[in-house]
Amino acid sequence: MIPARILIADDDPDIRELLQVYLHFESYEVIAACDGQQALQHFITYHPDLVILDVMMPGMDGMEVCRRIRANSHVPVVFLTGRDDEVDQLLGFGFGADDYIVKPFSPRTLVARVKALLRRTSAATTAAATGDISPEHAGHTMVSHAILSFAGLQIDTEAYQVTRFGKAIDLTAKEFQLLKYFAERPGKVLTKRQLVTGAWGEEYFGDDATLMVHLSHLRQKLGDSSEGLSLIVTIRGIGYKFMPQPEEVPDRCSVTPPNQPKQ
Repeated sequence: MIPARILIADDDPDIRELLQVYLHFESYEVIAACDGQQALQHFITYHPDLVILDVMMPGMDGMEVCRRIRANSHVPVVFLTGRDDEVDQLLGFGFGADDYIVKPFSPRTLVARVKALLRRTSAATTAAATGDISPEHAGHTMVSHAILSFAGLQIDTEAYQVTRFGKAIDLTAKEFQLLKYFAERPGKVLTKRQLVTGAWGEEYFGDDATLMVHLSHLRQKLGDSSEGLSLIVTIRGIGYKFMPQPEEVPDRCSVTPPNQPKQ
């Protein structure tokens, strides 16, 4: 079996060396870059299966590198950063990052996340090629090709499209997977572990930062508020629950019944 090829871009030589040691130990092929420009050159030359980018590199930073990669590729991208700031994380995911790890970090945790991303990418590629649903996702795909419809909200699980009160909502892949997982289980309280492992098919390491950022972004896009219109409700100390309330939000798709004249 050909080992996965991983590109590391970080201006700190100690971090590059540390990651190379741990990734080589797991039999990955590793290519290292010391800045953003070199990272792009290596990406074009070596076609890596996954990219690890330091956000705060001098010159071309990691977010710009990710933006350019995303123009032509869906390869998994992991950001490394020294700033534990929600705004930075939202920006990172907005540029197309798949994961976001704050320094200092455990190399073993990073390697575990790399494995999870590569497994998910491999499963998705296989499913797309065969038309099958991967075993990894079989346990939580209750409605594989359908439109989940609630008052004011429609989710097309086949076309990956969401509308809220007739207006299209642009969601990232992870946001869509979260919403679909919630919508297939209305009224059920879901823990953070269930959301990470069930919606994304990833291992849960107890680091909630990535999940919280995606949840926050999803709620904003859905127009959730504290005025009775929240679809995703926080259950303190436990998790979250999807609570569509059709009696409070009229269904915009309703039609006039037959034989009843319009007023």
